[in-house]
Amino acid sequence: MFRQTLFSDGRETVWTMRLWPLWFCFIWICVAPFVSLYRVGPLSSFYLEAGSLAGAVMLLLLTALSGRLNVKVPAAGVYFLALAAFWWLQARVMGLLYPGMNDMVTASFVILALAAWACRGWVAGFGQERVVSVLAWVLFGGALVQAAVVLLQFTGWASAEMFHGIVAYRGVREISGQLGQRNHLGHYLMWGTLAASYLWAQRRMPGWLGFLAVLALTSALGLVNSRTIFTYVLGVGLLLPFWRILAGREANRIVSVMLFTLVMTVAVQFGISPLLDLFSGVQYDTALERVEGSSFGGSAREVEWRKAWAVFLSAPLWGRGWGSYALQGFLAHAETGQFTPNHLNVLFTHSHNLFFQLLAETGLLGTLAVALGFAAVVWRMVKRPANAASLLLLAMMTVSLCHSMLEYPLWYIYFLTPFALMMSLSPARESDVSDGLQSVKRHNIGGAVLAVFLLVGIVRLGFVYTDLTAFDRQPKGETVEQAAEKISGLNRIAETEPMLRYYAQLSLTRRANPADEVLQPWAEEAASEALLFRPYSNAYQVGLYSYRMGKEAEAREWLRKVYLYYPFMMPHYAEKIRSNSLLMPLEAQIKAVCKEFNEKYPKEKQCDI
Repeated sequence: MFRQTLFSDGRETVWTMRLWPLWFCFIWICVAPFVSLYRVGPLSSFYLEAGSLAGAVMLLLLTALSGRLNVKVPAAGVYFLALAAFWWLQARVMGLLYPGMNDMVTASFVILALAAWACRGWVAGFGQERVVSVLAWVLFGGALVQAAVVLLQFTGWASAEMFHGIVAYRGVREISGQLGQRNHLGHYLMWGTLAASYLWAQRRMPGWLGFLAVLALTSALGLVNSRTIFTYVLGVGLLLPFWRILAGREANRIVSVMLFTLVMTVAVQFGISPLLDLFSGVQYDTALERVEGSSFGGSAREVEWRKAWAVFLSAPLWGRGWGSYALQGFLAHAETGQFTPNHLNVLFTHSHNLFFQLLAETGLLGTLAVALGFAAVVWRMVKRPANAASLLLLAMMTVSLCHSMLEYPLWYIYFLTPFALMMSLSPARESDVSDGLQSVKRHNIGGAVLAVFLLVGIVRLGFVYTDLTAFDRQPKGETVEQAAEKISGLNRIAETEPMLRYYAQLSLTRRANPADEVLQPWAEEAASEALLFRPYSNAYQVGLYSYRMGKEAEAREWLRKVYLYYPFMMPHYAEKIRSNSLLMPLEAQIKAVCKEFNEKYPKEKQCDI
């Protein structure tokens, strides 16, 4: 049997070749999606998220082929299956416009449940500490890759031709790693930093290497001007004394190393700006300076939280339905009668808070199912004997939950899947192992067949999405025949693929104009559904189509809501109205709203119509 030996502080750790499926799948899930730049189409993260789920299915397949599905479905698996059932049921009970959106979530959680089952097999066979160490090494390696990208972006080296198309680059000192967003980068780097501290504390690496690893990653965090980093430090910092009390003196080393890591994180945040100024003359807006220059009162987040609470109160039991916050937040704003300071003309599809979002979209039933189920799953990690591996898992989940109080990382499958793995790696018991050769054989054969079926389904949906993105493109030289073929293709996807119906219809809204001389029935249907589900700035089309269909009162009411939410788009809307004489009666309304805006906000860019 192949063996690789790692020496640390005189202790020997033996890894057997039988662990290669874990390494392979953990790298697939926890590294590959986070370094990929391939984002395309109306659901730009589709390939990354599908790839993450495919990695989870591959974990199930390789676990089955290794004969390690000889375990019962763990609490995490039951939890994910229960949530999958909830989202499937909610769409049918409430008659939601796009049940396929719920089905996409349902399928994802079924896959997470199966991955949890696979994880239980490895933990039962090799022990929690060894399996979690594999996860820690993988996240540490992924964080080092991101840290290297951070350095390339900060220095501007990422602009070199050799990195073109490989390393993300927006400009010198525009730090976002490969994730495209600084808060996501800070989240991932914090995972890696905690993983490094765990490997150091558990003597999986020499002390000097552990110190250098923590120093390197906290330094990279210092260049990430994400204010959420301080919430991670606070959250994990509150966890450590609780863990010391729970685990006793045996936890001294792991708690001390993690505490040192948190102190280093804060110290670098305070010290990196003056150091950069001293040695390089670079003036850099760090996370600390962004915290000092910001306030929560009156911020966009506070506004969205208030709206989400109001939406919840309007439907406290079931909520308004999965994905409904975009429309409900839009309507809630219209009730205020005020204009938004929405210079970016963006739609808030999420309230930027996990609990408020769940309350608004799933009500008390869904929120309690998520919260209480999560507590039940992680309970095994906080029972004695308290393992250091459990502390790492809890610390990394704390990072994700802290970030989720201010944004929505767990709405991205490539963040949710590693989070689900963390939930699934709690200590195993003898009672978790299934008895009987026949039942074990059925488990492994059934798991393998199911994994193949799911992989085929993911690949098939990937091909359909690839067709959708091809239909979505509108090259300059496109002929009438080519356009008609793409419209036909998008309509076919909308009719036959429930999970992609919304995105196909969204693409269709770009293929027609409510100011056209002749209206197309498919265009009006696509706009009235897709742009009602998520009323982006092109939601004016709903009002113009309604007006053309003879629904004048409804059209004017909807258009006013659009003007209130996107006041800086009114010149564009006026241009669309004037492009067809049939729409000219709507001009008086937009002129009046424009005048109202100018009077209320004389210091803003004036609405010139």
